[in-house]
Amino acid sequence: MLALFILVAAILFALGVILPSIRFTTVYVWKNEHSIASIIWALYATQEYFLCGVITVFSVLFPFLKLLYLLTLCLSPNVSRDFRERSISTMEWLGRYSMTDVMVLALMIFYMNSSGYTEAQVLPGVYCFAASAVMTMIAYGWANSAANAASSVDAVGARAALNSGGNPAPGPARS
Repeated sequence: MLALFILVAAILFALGVILPSIRFTTVYVWKNEHSIASIIWALYATQEYFLCGVITVFSVLFPFLKLLYLLTLCLSPNVSRDFRERSISTMEWLGRYSMTDVMVLALMIFYMNSSGYTEAQVLPGVYCFAASAVMTMIAYGWANSAANAASSVDAVGARAALNSGGNPAPGPARS
């Protein structure tokens, strides 16, 4: 079930990147629609490499890596405890930047609308992107709670093995 949830979040993420996110209307005549992908391409084409890189890293790379880590942990139950713990800490670090794009876009829309010359309107790409970010946070919590539950079961089993004299599962007595 968690894998399906992550898959839906990944689909919404892809839609959020490629669907139009914002429409600018200037002087009630000229209209331009932009997606995250088209904004990245426009920045690259105008040689704004730093901004292009920042938006690519925070809008595409970080969310993609978080979804990839979640899917890997979900579909690979036999990974080592060390890898699982490193992946969870990496996801926590990446998660700090989950909603940064949505906030920046909201501030840009507010600024454009308050200038009086240009009207900015939110389009479906923003909603898909935001839904993906929220679903990824929920999936992370879900995966983290499942990992914590599994580690507590392992700890209880280890304590039981120590209490029974080191035998993990008591069986019939052997002579």
